[in-house]
Amino acid sequence: MKQPEISIEEGQRRINEVFENLPQKMGSLLEDLKDKATKFESLQLISNISHYNHLRDTRRYSDYNDGRMAVIAELVSILCLKIGYIDKCEITTENINEKLKELQDVAAQYFGMFSLNHSNNRLGEETTLQRITNKLNRDEIVVRNPGLIEHHYMIVEQLFKELNPEIKKQFGFDINDSLVIRKSLIKLFQNRIKIALDSAHDKTEIARLEVLKFRNTGSVTFDGLLSVGDLNQLKPFSSKKLKNILLYHYMNEIYYNLSSIYAFTAGDLANHCQVSVEIAENFLKPFACEFGSIKENIEILGALTILRTKPVIKKNDKYIIPSFSLLTWAVEPTIEDYFKQYTKLSNKFKDIKHDYLLSFSIELLSTMMPNAQIYPSNLYYTLPDGKRCEADGLIGYDTTLFVIEAKGSRITNKAKDGSYERTENHLKELIRDATLQGQRTINFIKNSENASFRNKKNQSIDFDPTQYDEFVLVSLTLEPIGNITPLLKVNNDLEYFDEHQFPLILSIYDLIVMVDHFEHPVFFLHYLKRRKRFLEVQKVYVFEEIDLMGYYLANGLYIENSLRRAEEGNINVLSFDNQTDEINDYYMYKFGHKEQFTPKVKSFHPEDFIALLNAIEASKIQHRVKIMSEFLEFNSDSIRTLIDNVHKVKKQFSEDGDLHDCSICSSKDGGGVGITFMTASNQTQLDEKLYHYCLYKLHQVKAKIWVGIGDINTSTDNYNIKCSFFAMSNN
Repeated sequence: MKQPEISIEEGQRRINEVFENLPQKMGSLLEDLKDKATKFESLQLISNISHYNHLRDTRRYSDYNDGRMAVIAELVSILCLKIGYIDKCEITTENINEKLKELQDVAAQYFGMFSLNHSNNRLGEETTLQRITNKLNRDEIVVRNPGLIEHHYMIVEQLFKELNPEIKKQFGFDINDSLVIRKSLIKLFQNRIKIALDSAHDKTEIARLEVLKFRNTGSVTFDGLLSVGDLNQLKPFSSKKLKNILLYHYMNEIYYNLSSIYAFTAGDLANHCQVSVEIAENFLKPFACEFGSIKENIEILGALTILRTKPVIKKNDKYIIPSFSLLTWAVEPTIEDYFKQYTKLSNKFKDIKHDYLLSFSIELLSTMMPNAQIYPSNLYYTLPDGKRCEADGLIGYDTTLFVIEAKGSRITNKAKDGSYERTENHLKELIRDATLQGQRTINFIKNSENASFRNKKNQSIDFDPTQYDEFVLVSLTLEPIGNITPLLKVNNDLEYFDEHQFPLILSIYDLIVMVDHFEHPVFFLHYLKRRKRFLEVQKVYVFEEIDLMGYYLANGLYIENSLRRAEEGNINVLSFDNQTDEINDYYMYKFGHKEQFTPKVKSFHPEDFIALLNAIEASKIQHRVKIMSEFLEFNSDSIRTLIDNVHKVKKQFSEDGDLHDCSICSSKDGGGVGITFMTASNQTQLDEKLYHYCLYKLHQVKAKIWVGIGDINTSTDNYNIKCSFFAMSNN
């Protein structure tokens, strides 16, 4: 039956009514949650709610986890801290799962209403600053650090290495100790769970045999698992039914006593991680909180709850961790807060962060672009007015120069808690200042007759500015800010940069992932081009930077068709779905969290096309980046046509060694891009023929750009690119 239409005014009235009633409904849900929570022994409840919300299908990663979220375990645990320790359970073994499900459902409803109420406070048009601040706050509540844990461990191991003695002296453990514990912790619980499950299956079989014996002989096993009453109740059931009943019972026993798995002593931790009890105690101490340590007026949900800094709950000599990811990210900020108390130590660590970030990022970029020219770090140059300036890093790749600025500062808790002022200060440092510094270096290179740089020893560095005609300004951060970088649109109201010099603001965490996934150096350059096109559109959004990379790998980040359909359908805002599940799935396999082989996510381009790109890259011909970038501007069908024609030309060339060619153009009506592939045995002849033919085609079809490459290898399977052509029309 067709639903009656309602007016816009009536629709708005109903929406307003929903939001007006939210506080009352949330209050009722909270009271219900409190009532349900007091029926459990506290460690028992925290163990179960944490266990359930950390369950994940290890066969294939998905951000959607069937309603399970760590934030639910956290809010229930914080509620337990507020209520105070409950020392007994009023629920029986048989119905514990049912009662836990009821509590989980109420907690999920409360979180849903909290999120709805939170979003209602921020309806309407947002400035870039507001959008970024609100995203930081929202993600800090639900997602938190958008970086892979294993990458984080790799980074902090190197970052704090020099100051380990100072850390050990103050805290009684160093970074290496903390990494051993954090990496091993989950395995402790997995081992315990396996023992408990094996025991449940063993008990099931023993009890089943006791029932069968009683049914057949009437005799009761001495000191058996089951009482006479139990045996009489169970003897009518078939062997198969009996097994199911008994297994269900012993599995419920596991849940009833789950705190014996998830609660641990410092000695348990020390024994499992093979560290001393003293180190285990020292590690747990700064991150532990106790029941009753939270005042009644403190909210159970927020960006800066007590579990952010103290993610371990202590009761007597027992410890429990409601959310493992919180402990993963809590250690380093605590250590840094200690450093900040001492100016000398704080400044030293600031320099360490900057130098490590710069060194590691240049190492990563040189891995991704192996033929790049890596200039020494921290170079100095003098402006015409005599001012001495510094360039953190310079990397030349073909005719493109990367100008790198490294920013090692962290985003503060105040910014994550929604402070616009504090967020603005961070953005000025990470974006505005980095852009100004990088642009100053670029202007110096462009405007100087002989741009010269010197290192810290005042030695002149060999640098030829005429090699470069394109510049990429990169601001690299140590903070995992991939969740906010896609919000920095090309034309935004921050006014930190203009569209002609749009900087790449990139976290080191995201750079690691890009180095892993871009199969060819030009993919990174072309990604930056397509990324800029994506970020030129104001009302198009993705969740994080790696989503953008995922879409680039899947389809080249071409959104023109989506934009056209949105315009035709009067759609004002486009939000692209998560594109990181396959990437995370690969890392789950890589880091040993799943057994099934999971390949790395690769580009949608065919392998024979990538082989041609590899040959162009190996040739080291000038302007090869521009040439390959124009190749990548063609759609997949056109690329397939080009490569098929290249194969035909290569076959003809292998048979007769004569001059052959093929061409493709994106538009026959002018203004397009054209490509020519040509073969010849004589390089001089090939160079001349390629030049004249490409120039002819450029004018014949009135193309905007024409590129060409020449190959002298007669093999059908390999290339030897020796010459190239790149030209743009005067128009």
